[in-house]
Amino acid sequence: MTERNHGVDILIQRLKSNPEDFDYGGKFHHFAETLSEIAGGSERLRRTTDPIRPLYFLSEEDRTALVEAWKEYMREQFATDIMRTLMEEEKLEEKVAKVIRKKPSIPRPPEDMDIQTQLQQQEQMIAMERMRHEQLMAEAYNRAYNSQQSASNIGGGLLKGIF
Repeated sequence: MTERNHGVDILIQRLKSNPEDFDYGGKFHHFAETLSEIAGGSERLRRTTDPIRPLYFLSEEDRTALVEAWKEYMREQFATDIMRTLMEEEKLEEKVAKVIRKKPSIPRPPEDMDIQTQLQQQEQMIAMERMRHEQLMAEAYNRAYNSQQSASNIGGGLLKGIF
């Protein structure tokens, strides 16, 4: 049995200590893509035996250790992504419930104003409150959607690859 390659040990430790390095744009993003292909049993990787194959220079033991560490990392990311999605969903539901429970505040018109003018002002106020409510709902939805999008980009787009 040969001694494990030092680079393999470093990558395994970085997976544990700095997983953001393997996200898109991170220091080791190119390794994340390669490890995903190898771990997923890519047809391209099974067909080829020449040096174009990723990590061909590592021993089988080193490649296996690295792939197993990657799989463990992806399992942890999967659970984290699920929990993050559920928490964001709960936060959105709470915000929507607060907006729905909030009653519009429509001030009373002055007593000396005629009925027609009072009705017009109340209708304008109601219309403004409806627009404000719709805007708040749209903002809450957009924040939740953006949070979900950024959560799905974690781990090199883990959830996108699954669904």
